[in-house]
Amino acid sequence: FYCHWPQMINSDLRKHIKIDGKDTVELDYSCLHLSMLYGLEGMIPPDGDLYHIDGISTIFRKIIKKAVNISINAEDERAAAQALRQEYQSFIDEVGYIPDKPSTIISAIGYNHLPIQKYLCSGHGVHLQYLDSSIAEEIMLNLAEKDICCLCIHDSFIIDIEHRDLLNNLIIYYIL
Repeated sequence: FYCHWPQMINSDLRKHIKIDGKDTVELDYSCLHLSMLYGLEGMIPPDGDLYHIDGISTIFRKIIKKAVNISINAEDERAAAQALRQEYQSFIDEVGYIPDKPSTIISAIGYNHLPIQKYLCSGHGVHLQYLDSSIAEEIMLNLAEKDICCLCIHDSFIIDIEHRDLLNNLIIYYIL
């Protein structure tokens, strides 16, 4: 599901993909793994931007998003901090601001997401990737049974506009 050509092109170009000559729409489900972790706890994710942390400027959202994903995949806090540290220079070059120490950001993420904190820095990301691919498979098989083509793009799907609501309902059913 995760190596076909639409995933390799810029999202601006994906807007021009047609399926059976029909215009398409890309439905994006950001914060997917955070949302899935809340789901594993039987909870609905909090409203708003799950990458927002009180007391940290939105200028740092991009590095926080990286830190969240690193934390979900890292085996422990040390590994997460080391991986995040490697991302700092490109972030600083792009944004021009220096973020807090990696350990500070990782701690803030855990505090901000206390109900799912146990999954952070635990190596749980591999399990989420498996669940994510299983969900994508279920959605695409469900649509294929109805002869509807759908392309999977990491945390989004491309489908013809006519079937947008059906896809959205499937996503809600399987993820939330």
